[in-house]
Parts: sequence; structure tokens; C-alpha cells
Amino acid sequence: LLARHPANDGVKKPHRYRPITITFCEIRHYQKSTKLFIHKLPSQRLLREIAPDFKTEPCKKPLKSI
Repeated sequence: LLARHPANDGVKKPHRYRPITITFCEIRHYQKSTKLFIHKLPSQRLLREIAPDFKTEPCKKPLKSI
């Protein structure tokens, strides 16, 4: 008969969460926080710099096409 001894000699492994559990915990943490990941002023400056490139003339259709 084989003796039943644990393979790890009685040393308990540290608790380890599954990766999905940690991910959900992080999602909840960031949803609760009010910290912004992108600061407001630098992003506003960037948008104001880029916006004129996308500005187009208003669509002028002839009245006959309506």
C-alpha cells in the first residue's frame, strides 16, 4: 500500500486569483474612480489643432435635386 503524503510536504500554496477575477476587479475599480486617463487640456489643444482639417463646406444642393 502507498502512503498518502502530500507532494508539497505540507507547505500550503499562496492564494491565487484567476485572471478573469482580477480583470473584473480592475474594471470595477476604474468605473468607480473619477480619474481621467487622458488629461483635458492637452486633448483639447490637439482637437482644436486637428478640427480645421476636417471642416468642410456645407452641402449645397440645387433646389431641383430636392
